[in-house]
Amino acid sequence: MPSLSDLARQLLDAATADATSDNLLRADLEVARSNEVALRAEIARLQAIIDAEEPPVEPEPPVTPPTEDPNPGPWSGTGTVVTGPVLTAAGKRVLTAYPGNAQGPRPLVLVGHGRGMDPAAALQGHQFLVKAGYVVAVPDLGASSDFNGLAKQVVAATQAVLQGSLKDKVAANRIGYTGGSQGGITGLALVDDANGAKGLFDCLVIKCGAAYTSGQEWASAPPLLFIHGTADSTVKYADGQAAYAKATKPKGMISLAGVGHDLNAGDNIIQEATLGLYDRFLLGKGAGAIDRIAQAAKKNTKATYVSDWTLD
Repeated sequence: MPSLSDLARQLLDAATADATSDNLLRADLEVARSNEVALRAEIARLQAIIDAEEPPVEPEPPVTPPTEDPNPGPWSGTGTVVTGPVLTAAGKRVLTAYPGNAQGPRPLVLVGHGRGMDPAAALQGHQFLVKAGYVVAVPDLGASSDFNGLAKQVVAATQAVLQGSLKDKVAANRIGYTGGSQGGITGLALVDDANGAKGLFDCLVIKCGAAYTSGQEWASAPPLLFIHGTADSTVKYADGQAAYAKATKPKGMISLAGVGHDLNAGDNIIQEATLGLYDRFLLGKGAGAIDRIAQAAKKNTKATYVSDWTLD
């Protein structure tokens, strides 16, 4: 059995060890606190540099429809005039047509055709717009998956029309776009500010389209009308739905049950819905003009229509 003096010595040694350990822990704590203060100071310094380099983000202005069309027609199909191609600065051709009985400048609509489609056929398919009083321009987009490049071609085509022989026939502050398939995806690429279209287009019709990238921008989007068939096997309907869900308002979407990529819905719903959007945002007709879309959808048993045309 240890003596009393041995026990006392053991207790003293243990107490000394505890004190030493406690002192080491306190020292480690002080070092950690000092490091935290230094780290917070470094974070604050770096944030100040970032704030100084990045200009403040200005909020997007609210969408404002143009004033009432000063030259509303009526328009006659017999007055349609098809002109020769306009050339962009890069030498790309742009086919154009305008109403021959126009009295003054008319709204302009750019058409984005499908992959490899003949631009002349696309122009012919949009004669209903010319008959309704619009100047129509179809750039030759060929077949490509470079949607940034295609969007820039559309912007260049628009500028070529505005600066070319038709400049006196076009209302430069009333410009729309419609595109299907490749042209529909290109239309959503136009929403991206990096492609040079910010503020250029007053509204877009997106047929069988989808976001062109997972990082699709929406902040600068003008009013959008999506039209998609639920049986589309080329551009999935779910992708079109996802794009509509993420898009900023004002917006609307027509879904056509059982309809494929050709959007053959059995009537003129595509034309009527397109004209409804343009009535509101290109011709400047009253808020009720947008109801033309709902009326067209109501007449078609395959159509389901959702929308939020609220102007912030």
